[in-house]
Amino acid sequence: MEIKDQGDDGTNKRRGLTFTFFKERINILTREPLYKNAVYLIMTSGFGSLLGFVSWIIIARIYNASEVGLAAAIISSTSLLGTFSKLGFDFSVIRYLPIENDKKGLINSSQTIVGIFSLILALIFVAGLQWWAPALLLIQRNIAFLALFIVFTAVFSLSNLQYSIYIGLRSGKYSLYESLISSVLSIPLPIIFASLGALGIFLSSGLASLVAFAIGLFVLIPRLVIGYFPKPTINKKIIFPIMHFSVGNYIAEILDSLPGLLFPLIIINYLTTQINAYFFIVWTIANTIFTVPVAISTSLLVEGSYEPQQFQKDIKKAIKFTFLLIIPITIIIFFFGGNILLLFGKKYSQGGVQLLQILVLSSIPLSINRIYITIKRIQEQIRPIIFVYLCNTIFTLSATFVLLPRIGLLAIGIAWITTQTLIAIILGILIIRNNNE
Repeated sequence: MEIKDQGDDGTNKRRGLTFTFFKERINILTREPLYKNAVYLIMTSGFGSLLGFVSWIIIARIYNASEVGLAAAIISSTSLLGTFSKLGFDFSVIRYLPIENDKKGLINSSQTIVGIFSLILALIFVAGLQWWAPALLLIQRNIAFLALFIVFTAVFSLSNLQYSIYIGLRSGKYSLYESLISSVLSIPLPIIFASLGALGIFLSSGLASLVAFAIGLFVLIPRLVIGYFPKPTINKKIIFPIMHFSVGNYIAEILDSLPGLLFPLIIINYLTTQINAYFFIVWTIANTIFTVPVAISTSLLVEGSYEPQQFQKDIKKAIKFTFLLIIPITIIIFFFGGNILLLFGKKYSQGGVQLLQILVLSSIPLSINRIYITIKRIQEQIRPIIFVYLCNTIFTLSATFVLLPRIGLLAIGIAWITTQTLIAIILGILIIRNNNE
């Protein structure tokens, strides 16, 4: 009887130690801004992607693959234009909001410039569809498609800028709230608009984003910046000093985003809309995984702006935290990614599982690359960032065009992982050297 009591005491002690261990780790995650903001950003992508998958599963079940592929290409086009429209202000607000006294002026000025530029780019893109995306000429011929395309392009770019505003104010939880609103709305809307075909998918995506953006603009941001109200304005005294940083990061961001945004257009023009549907789902899953290193490096950028004296320590924390999360996620998706794709249908699993396995492995070298880029942003050294992304874009797209006629969709995965790995080897050596000096 006495031995049993001792055994019970030993078990209770072990349970107590285990509970204490996890409690301490949770406290660290919720107490340190580097981890807290990163966790919120990962949750934003995680929950957004989970609910997004539910939405795309519904879409894949009630729309045919051609409609999905066409809508995916149109949505990717708005993403491409939205990325071009941000002009680097998404990074500027993260870098300079922590130290800017007139936060309202910086927020409104950046939103005004980005909003105007997005409308201009949308009009130019639609006018030249016959040259760069003939498969999307439907947008020109359908007045509803045309109007929605222009409006939703602006919404996409401003929504992404809004997320950066939350991050720059150390309030990543608000990006989570806005993402959840958009993601939840995107589930029933495709069912409601099912009779509209590809237009129904695009309309559902845009409306969900529009509602979430409006709530963020009129409710969430005023909670963070007292007295804030959205007002079209351009404050030159605020904008001019940060233009060098903004423009440099704008060029870098375009180069960084080009491969992923051009892949759907390449596929739809050189392969088929059905294969583009498979790619779109796989790329969405892969980007969810990529969000882990992106979120942690973004949080590192914020902390480097707030507390530059702690930056070297934060770099080491960010590297450890990144690989602590990314390695098990990579293993799980590599072995069970086919089962995940089955949720969208057997054809999606058969057509995309190998590409998904290749892309998920690329998250490891991509993590190293993101940390290096963040270090250079804090140091305000933009040229190395542009050079890295330029090499990534040129090598990835060149290899894709060379391999595409030979191996089809897998060309994208092989081109992507090869380029990421080569760049990571070089940048990893540079990071180690800098930390040892």
